[in-house]
Amino acid sequence: MSEVRELHLPRSLLEALIAHAREVYPEEACGLILGRGSRGTRILRGRNIASDPRHTFLLDPDTLIAQLEWEEKGEHLLAIYHSHPQGPPYPSPVDARWAAYPDVPHLICSLRDPEHPEFAVWLLLPEEEGEEPPPPSARPVARHADFWVLHEPLETGERYRLWWREGATWRYRSVRVQEVGGVTIDD
Repeated sequence: MSEVRELHLPRSLLEALIAHAREVYPEEACGLILGRGSRGTRILRGRNIASDPRHTFLLDPDTLIAQLEWEEKGEHLLAIYHSHPQGPPYPSPVDARWAAYPDVPHLICSLRDPEHPEFAVWLLLPEEEGEEPPPPSARPVARHADFWVLHEPLETGERYRLWWREGATWRYRSVRVQEVGGVTIDD
């Protein structure tokens, strides 16, 4: 599990991230925050190549390759960032389904009030996967006909239990959502 409990970002980096989110609004912005320790040193603005960029994000491969080049120079992947143009800074079921880096925090920037962006930092921790249909208590996820979710409150966060179709097969994934801290602005 990641040791990062709070991200320390220079004001200029946070302002660049907010500017990115505002520029692509109403679509979701996405990118990477690089750093040393828990301190951000740069952001790599990504392109959102998702088929529905207003409601989800898929980071372009060129940004991931650029991150590897910076690692060779001593800067590590500190966090993945993306924006929620209309919603809270909380991971959505779609975010949980596609989470691929369990040890990397996700910083979410909410623009539901564009003049006062909100931030939160989360870990998305996959627990189990398999094949099984959703139970009757699961509910469909908006805008996704074959994607179902159950929310389970936990003492230290929440668990998403997710189901989706791949052809005729129902796939299952359980992901624990854990808040790991916030953002400290370093001047």
